[in-house]
Amino acid sequence: MITSWTPRPGYQEQSQTFYQGTALGDPHITGFDGVTFDFKGQAGACYCFYADDRLVVNVRLAQSPPPHPLDSTIISDLCVIYNNEINHYTKRGQMASSVRNFGPNKIMVVRAQSGLPAAKRRIQGIKGGRVWVALPEPFDNLDISMNVQPSGQPTGIMGQTCLPTEQRRPNEEFQIPHLGANERL
Repeated sequence: MITSWTPRPGYQEQSQTFYQGTALGDPHITGFDGVTFDFKGQAGACYCFYADDRLVVNVRLAQSPPPHPLDSTIISDLCVIYNNEINHYTKRGQMASSVRNFGPNKIMVVRAQSGLPAAKRRIQGIKGGRVWVALPEPFDNLDISMNVQPSGQPTGIMGQTCLPTEQRRPNEEFQIPHLGANERL
């Protein structure tokens, strides 16, 4: 879980307005306005999480493994584009975490692991006097924390949280239709 940044609505630093937001787990999003909400997208689909005149952040969702609900998704891939430079992150990547500056913007990506606590482990059976316990496989997902200074009007699932409520669009409108599950972001 990302704990080093506390999401806050716009704050001032050196006469510039910055906004902080996070997307954690399946994804629980804290928007740039400080409001928390869950996003239930389609597994295998790609979505624009943030876009302005210089910075684009797209994600791909994957189905969460059991015991999570079937409609639960996690962030499996992340693509950050800044001034035509493309940075791609996957849940199975080599890095445990990454913090990068993209101009005045800072994006932190953390590979998170989850599994069931010991109390939820299932007994598989008893063989030869030994108890065999089925341990759940931990799964990786990407947690994201963004500290952005918008250039132009921001958009995207998280980007529109910088806007007044009446100007926001439904989150489903930010699905990127031309990318399939096996294509690179």
